[in-house]
Amino acid sequence: MQTRYLLAVFSDATACESERRGIDDRLLFARRDFPGRASLWTRHREQVCHTAGGNGVALGLVVARQESAIRLHRSPARDVAPASDISLDDLLKETWGNYIAFETETSTDSATVLHSPLGTLAAYYVRTHWGWAFASDVDLLCDAGILAPAVDWVRLEEHLQRPVFQHAETCLVGVRELMPGTAMTIERDGRSTLRSQWSYRDHMTPAAGGFAEAADRLREAIVLAVSGMTDQDTRLAVSVSGGLDSSIVAACTVSAGVPVELFTLAGDDPDADERGFSRPLARYLGQHLHEFRFDADDVDLLRSSTRHLPRPLGHAHAQTLAAKCAILRDRFGIEAILTGMGGDNVFCSNFSSLPLVDRMRCEGPGHGAWETLKALEEITGATTLAIGWQALRTLCFGRRPDWRPGLAGFLSRDLGMSGPDPLGSDPRRPPRRELPGKVYHAEMIARVLPYVEGFDRAEAPALLSPLLAQPVVETCLAIPSWHWSASGQTRSVARMAFRGMLPPWIVNRRSKGGPDAFARDLALGRIAQLREIILDGELLRRGLLDRRRIEAALETASLFRFGHHSLLLHIADTEAWLRHWSGRGAAASPAVSVAGSLTPV
Repeated sequence: MQTRYLLAVFSDATACESERRGIDDRLLFARRDFPGRASLWTRHREQVCHTAGGNGVALGLVVARQESAIRLHRSPARDVAPASDISLDDLLKETWGNYIAFETETSTDSATVLHSPLGTLAAYYVRTHWGWAFASDVDLLCDAGILAPAVDWVRLEEHLQRPVFQHAETCLVGVRELMPGTAMTIERDGRSTLRSQWSYRDHMTPAAGGFAEAADRLREAIVLAVSGMTDQDTRLAVSVSGGLDSSIVAACTVSAGVPVELFTLAGDDPDADERGFSRPLARYLGQHLHEFRFDADDVDLLRSSTRHLPRPLGHAHAQTLAAKCAILRDRFGIEAILTGMGGDNVFCSNFSSLPLVDRMRCEGPGHGAWETLKALEEITGATTLAIGWQALRTLCFGRRPDWRPGLAGFLSRDLGMSGPDPLGSDPRRPPRRELPGKVYHAEMIARVLPYVEGFDRAEAPALLSPLLAQPVVETCLAIPSWHWSASGQTRSVARMAFRGMLPPWIVNRRSKGGPDAFARDLALGRIAQLREIILDGELLRRGLLDRRRIEAALETASLFRFGHHSLLLHIADTEAWLRHWSGRGAAASPAVSVAGSLTPV
């Protein structure tokens, strides 16, 4: 099962012991106390890495940056024992991983919490009358008697406008998220300061070397990421579709010599059946393939697929994948599922003129720019004139990121694009000097990160995404955008990097099916229930959705013609999310509401 923790930093010494005892009684987790009135609760089998001086820990997966990928520790583990001493500053410089780190400073009586730059171990936090509480999941905050959840309707409306924009606010009152790569220092008087320790922009400068060198660096980074996330003691499975991204993860896992189960999902529609590629891939890798079917019986539209998260991010049809992961857990003892999630994003699958803009900004017009222009013609099917005109407009006027999802067309009003820079502002690099293709690449990666946390931590295997690991992301950001479009193929660097580890029909594959056909059939088969859930739901009742557009989208012809099925399933899942958290809040005892009363932060 996945790592779960609760960290409390007490500012009130008189309430410290009584609150600790109350949490002990409710959670039944192992507790360890630290100087500065801080306590950490973990499951009894979790292993932690002590920070320097024994005043803190790093919990989760921490991997040294050496080529040999020596692990400092990983969790869950057999025993609770220190594995290494390292400071928080050195943790960022010398390691990567999926962790939350904590350290107290006895001289100032302060505490610092650090969230790893990338990974799936979350850090949700609230401020209470006795101090601060951080947790891997909001359910722990509720179970510990710290939080009586309530939906924050203002934040929910903002979230529906930009769900792909990862930010600190959640859709539950008083619950915030410590952003990846961010450290929070809590002073003795309870005041807190946040500082960013990692930024996309620190890695966007194109690295030296040509296309072949970029492919070599990428292959090394992915091999490092997969080896760092896997070991002989953990039962693993890899979800394969026969596409490039999942095949890369499967090949690296098998080549690492780690015991693994391969599995795939197939639907009745040919577009949802990838077994024609996944079966020969499994044979090529010398592995058995477990085949499952997309099954509508796995899907309950009244049960949110992301009910464990403080934001609604799910689509109802995702429940069928969760059901198959549960089968793998029960049948084979699978503890973690590796996926190729984020491959299109991290491998910069770009269908615009931005690679041409970047190359002209760096090298000027010439043979290189012409080479990129011809490659983009092959990728996009657009004419030389159309690509050149788009590139010229971007060179002259720049580009404006658009973080609005397709759901924005169903919302009753548009909040616009105001808000902080999703990539983090950097005064050292004025926007006009940044390469727009590199900025777009970073935005693509940022868009997928809100979805990486996976399934319920209390029940499901961990969902691991090696292609979104820190070494891979940093390597990919440093590869010039025009390399990814070389030879008229998207993800060209990744294709070159794994030509020796994958068969040509995988490396050169340009199109792929997916679960969309299953989602469409599911929506059509449940159209009456969808209509009832959405038209009688809270989102319409509170005026967040446009009823006229929703009613038009629920017409069968609209599902086929405009592909509204996925958006409607997302709205239905959001309604289920609202019912879940409203129910949890109503069921919370009055004592919890008082004891866990939140102070705005």
